[in-house]
Amino acid sequence: MAVSMTLQGIRAHELIRWARARAATDLHFGGIEAPAIRVDGRLMPVDAPALDEASVREFLTGILTTPQLARLDIAGTADAAAPGSADGGPYRVHAYRYADG
Repeated sequence: MAVSMTLQGIRAHELIRWARARAATDLHFGGIEAPAIRVDGRLMPVDAPALDEASVREFLTGILTTPQLARLDIAGTADAAAPGSADGGPYRVHAYRYADG
């Protein structure tokens, strides 16, 4: 079954592959700030524009289950693991909402 994905959704997966290629342990994106990666314990900004809320939601919809998405909407946080795949998996996802967004 083919999965529909916007250009911004593809960008989220490209960021994962890019971070993985640089031995990053974490990739932070969403909100109004540019993405950042953690390498050797240091958080470093990525020279790229921020992903908008719709793009982050599209990415999370492809990773989180329906109950996990509901938990994110209600409690403001959800955790998941993405399996190994061409998009840089396996990786762990911790999604949360900022208090004001």
